[in-house]
Amino acid sequence: MITTSLVLATQRKLHRELMSHFLGRREELAVVATTDVGESCVEAAFQHRPEVIITDIDPPDFHVFEGIRRIKLELPRTAVILSGDLVTDLTLREAVGAGISGYITDDEGMDNMVAAIRTVAAGGTYFSPSVQERLYVNGKGIQIRPNGTRSISKLTNREREVLKDIASGLHRKDISKKLNISPRTVARHTANLMVKLDIHDRVRLARYAIREGFVAP
Repeated sequence: MITTSLVLATQRKLHRELMSHFLGRREELAVVATTDVGESCVEAAFQHRPEVIITDIDPPDFHVFEGIRRIKLELPRTAVILSGDLVTDLTLREAVGAGISGYITDDEGMDNMVAAIRTVAAGGTYFSPSVQERLYVNGKGIQIRPNGTRSISKLTNREREVLKDIASGLHRKDISKKLNISPRTVARHTANLMVKLDIHDRVRLARYAIREGFVAP
């Protein structure tokens, strides 16, 4: 049986030990190193030259992307899967630009992680559904849909305040009192947010605001 060599790089020691334990039991996978992200990951990649690297991005650390660029320059055949849940437009743009082959969010299980490893090791790409819907592929490779950042730029300051308060769990009357505006005005701003962002319920608005960094998760 052909095995796929892996380097696991996460900021949380417990996380990478659990991943190593699970993935290491698979006959088709060989975990050759576990390490922290950043420079430690780069050193492990250069030493072991793995077929696949899994590295996380929670909390966001943009040094990770510089490390990925260095790895891909030296080891162009090594596939990199990013793992994390804070998928902002900026994070996604940096990740795609660095040359990742996959992005798997924390709501996916280990079976999906194994599927992702198999896919990228075979030369494909694997993105969780919530990430995939924000990407498309053309002759230039993986591209980000012209959606998120430009939509955010269209929001007024007041709409941003309302969005932040929605994500914080405040109801219409609470937002009204906090911002000193009428409940009807809050409703109008909420409706405008839904149109501009193409998100048509409050729960998804809140998730979007958290994802884009309006409030801490």
